[in-house]
Amino acid sequence: MPEINKRLSDEGLINSWMNDSYAGTTEIGRFKYLTTLLKAKGDFDTLNQVVETFMRQSKGKPNAIRAIEHLKEIEYSK
Repeated sequence: MPEINKRLSDEGLINSWMNDSYAGTTEIGRFKYLTTLLKAKGDFDTLNQVVETFMRQSKGKPNAIRAIEHLKEIEYSK
C-alpha cells in the first residue's frame, strides 16, 4: 500500500513521473499524463522542460509524432 499511497494525488503522480517511473504506463503514456497534469496545474516551467527533453530524446522516433499530436490536443505552446 505505501506505493499506492504515494501516487494518490496529482502531485504524487507528477513526482513519480518526473523521476522516470513508468509504473502502469508506457513512455508516451507517461509523457501525455505528465504534460496534461503540469498544464492543468499551471507549472509551465516544468512543462516546457519535460516537453523539450522528451522531444529531444524522441527525435526521429514514432513517439515524436504522437507527442506532437498530444501537444496540439492540450493546446500547448511555448
